Amino acid sequence: MSRTEVRISGFGGQGVALLGHMLANATTLDGKEAAQVETYAMQQRGGAVRSDVVVSEQEIDYPEITAADVIVAMSQEALDKNINYLKDGGILIIDPLYVNTENVEKRAGRVYRIPATEIAKNELKNGMVVNVVMLGALVGISGLVSEPSLKKAVAEGVPAKTLELNLKALDRGLGEGRNARPI
Repeated sequence: MSRTEVRISGFGGQGVALLGHMLANATTLDGKEAAQVETYAMQQRGGAVRSDVVVSEQEIDYPEITAADVIVAMSQEALDKNINYLKDGGILIIDPLYVNTENVEKRAGRVYRIPATEIAKNELKNGMVVNVVMLGALVGISGLVSEPSLKKAVAEGVPAKTLELNLKALDRGLGEGRNARPI
């Protein structure tokens, strides 16, 4: 693996930035190089949010996404704004509650529907962990980082009082990702 580019996008309140931070942290815990950059609209809650993570075995000379290997789209606007950054044959992961999959670009090699919001709200009874469910699914699909490093990154990234819930969300997402089949 020389360089893997991941773009995570959605709207404010979904935990996109924290998802990117935890992925980058897990990467460094695995002994790899990581660069993480985020952008968000003026109004955070509800506005567009994006987190880019570049992962490499070697020093990262350019921290920006040029052709994403993986795009996670947690809203329709996120998909529409970012699909052109997906490398031909790349992986697209969407939350079908917020993303219409009927018009998904054909350039994606594999498209995965991960019902992260439904899992967080209906199964785990807390919509605040949607990002951790999606993080688990992303890693379950891509194998980008090891599970021990991922769990440690989540433990370091969330408040101690929510750790048990977040680890359940992570495990649920990992399982969803490992069992996901492309559409």
